[in-house]
Amino acid sequence: MTATWAPAPRAARLGARAAVLGVSLALARPSSAGQDAAAAPAASATRLPLPPLPRPAPLAPPESTPATLAEVDRLLERVSGPDAATREEAARELREAPPAWVGAIRKRVDDLAGSADRGAMRALLERARKKALAQLRARAKAAGEKAPAAPEWMAMLVEHAEPEKPAYVALARLVALTRMLVAIDTVEAARELVEVHVRFGELMRVDVQVQLEKMGDRSLAALLEARRHRAEKIGRWADRQLDARGKSVPGETVRVEDPRALADVLRAWGRVRDPLAARIVISFASSERAQVREAAREGVALLGEAGVHALRDAYEDTVGRRAPREWTWERIARELFAELDRMRLAEPYARFEAAQAALEARDWVAARQALDAVLAHGPNFGQRATLAAAYTSIAVAFFDSDPAAALDAAGRAERLAEDETLRAKAASLRLTLEATALLANGVADATLVERALELDPANERARALRDRAQRGELDRGPERRRYWAASAIALVAVLAIGFVALGRRRGAAERPAPAADPPSGGDGG
Repeated sequence: MTATWAPAPRAARLGARAAVLGVSLALARPSSAGQDAAAAPAASATRLPLPPLPRPAPLAPPESTPATLAEVDRLLERVSGPDAATREEAARELREAPPAWVGAIRKRVDDLAGSADRGAMRALLERARKKALAQLRARAKAAGEKAPAAPEWMAMLVEHAEPEKPAYVALARLVALTRMLVAIDTVEAARELVEVHVRFGELMRVDVQVQLEKMGDRSLAALLEARRHRAEKIGRWADRQLDARGKSVPGETVRVEDPRALADVLRAWGRVRDPLAARIVISFASSERAQVREAAREGVALLGEAGVHALRDAYEDTVGRRAPREWTWERIARELFAELDRMRLAEPYARFEAAQAALEARDWVAARQALDAVLAHGPNFGQRATLAAAYTSIAVAFFDSDPAAALDAAGRAERLAEDETLRAKAASLRLTLEATALLANGVADATLVERALELDPANERARALRDRAQRGELDRGPERRRYWAASAIALVAVLAIGFVALGRRRGAAERPAPAADPPSGGDGG
């Protein structure tokens, strides 16, 4: 059987080498219409397509579900209920809140903001605070210690409860919600903490500051974003918090040990579109840590035109020449990232060039070995479209001579492909290989073949396989082998039974006759 694989539209091809691969290589996704003009291959030795700019996830309110709302409500009811032991136990459970609760917590904060009596809550808070301070001072005096400056609000409300008053229930639940956010300890949770201050103003300002401080570097990104809050008062407040931590300038905000916090900070600088932070964000675009590197590139994409001057300088420092004046910031960013990747992945790129040379020479074995080495040395190599196309061509070449290698290559192509057309071709080829293997063993799986044709109607191998199965042209070799194997087993069984029977007969013949019983003797009288 031979296969005819329909090539993708020629208008999308990305270079002469794509013709060797037999499928389209123009699969890099542009991040916007402005990137279409920049889709030409990079002017590097490998002439690979430019990587697309990452698409940062938009900031959207976290969603809640009925299940998470029910779980949060149960905990809130217990922490504000009449039983002291139950309140204490629930207060401890606040520290175990999972990230999935952020949406439900936001919903309940909104509900409280729309219905709570802030004046009554403030009066109750002052009453509880005075009681708690008096109690703490008395304990400290008895122990000869210095009294704390302020009590912890959640512990204070649990101990000095007034559960019969709606203001207490609202305040205890609001404070409990903030403690859940601190326990979740993500940038999303920190944003919601800032929103608590936005919604409740001075009532919660001090406590929100304390809780953000407890979160440490995980709250930096939320404070950076709050600097550009629609309410100027919140922006000034966020500036003061950052200044108090010594994080008022971009260079200081990236001095963090936690890579997740650093990634959040880089995205935050992009969101606030501060040109002064552009150089700092770009400097992390070549980080060895994938999480940080991708976040920095997302930050560049978010900065957009605000970072164009820093991008031009970074490109000149990296490549050694100025970027053409007509290049947009998107083109410069993509060219820069491509060059940074080439430098960071020097060995995988060298192996990839060897794979391309082998593909041009139709040395499929060498090409496969080189591509496997590329993925082994750089699993995040980046040129997924090109790799997928190459593996598809290798699978086609090995289809008849080495089905196992063809199946492995088709599977890799399917996993690597980002374009739906190429992924469908690779999947169709994989299914055809699986159906061919089954047919060789006397099993005609029509489902696999039909699915292969649905994915790629141009798959002539699958069509020929379907016709062959429908005509009943199965390979009888395996069937004959099974027949002779069964016959041999049956013959061995018959011989064994005969041998056992013969042995029993011989044993019976050689066994001495039993001695006769002595005649019974009587006394005769």
